Amino acid sequence: MKLKLILGLLAISLFLISGCENVDISGISKNLTKEDINKIIVCESPYMRFESGCCLDQNNNKICDKDEGTSTNQPKEPSIGNNSSETINGGGNVGTIDYTSIFLSQKEFMQDLDNNIRSVITEGPGSRRTITLSLYGGELTVELDNTIIFAYKGDYKPTNVGETRTEGNLKILTLDPQTAGGSGYIISSTYNQMKLEINGGTISGQGNLIITNKGIDENKVSILITTD
Repeated sequence: MKLKLILGLLAISLFLISGCENVDISGISKNLTKEDINKIIVCESPYMRFESGCCLDQNNNKICDKDEGTSTNQPKEPSIGNNSSETINGGGNVGTIDYTSIFLSQKEFMQDLDNNIRSVITEGPGSRRTITLSLYGGELTVELDNTIIFAYKGDYKPTNVGETRTEGNLKILTLDPQTAGGSGYIISSTYNQMKLEINGGTISGQGNLIITNKGIDENKVSILITTD
């Protein structure tokens, strides 16, 4: 008990001397629990805990300002047009819908889905993988040419209208509202020499997505996608 008290006082002294810069407490932290260290290092606003010290976080987004560059609100990917966000007012609460973040989350999900489908193909019959279904609106379907498509209706434009952008195995297309019956975009990936099937035809919402290699069917690898 005395040893912990002495080590705790030593760590506090090091923290006060260093201000809000990171402190190397690796030599003493092995003798303290994680709870003890959290009690020793307390960061007052606008600073936040980071590694073994504190860092400046003026916009309170849980990211050190020094890691954000000169602009703390720069989106990960530029949006086309002025429809990247929308302010809503309901029930007396004002909030903002960030459509850029929604699109990036959907694209990340489709990349994860594509990677797991291709892994299940490589691993052979019986291979099975489960991923988290997080579409944030929209629907997942399969076309006759074994193209899996995520379609989202909305005004956000990840590309110019009618323009397709390729990112790895994914193709991203902003729909023309005059020909598609409304605004929106699709994210798709095509699989050759395969038989791709979604149980029920359409998937949406949240939950778990199960990808199973069913073996060879009509000289093609059969992949079944279901939810639980």
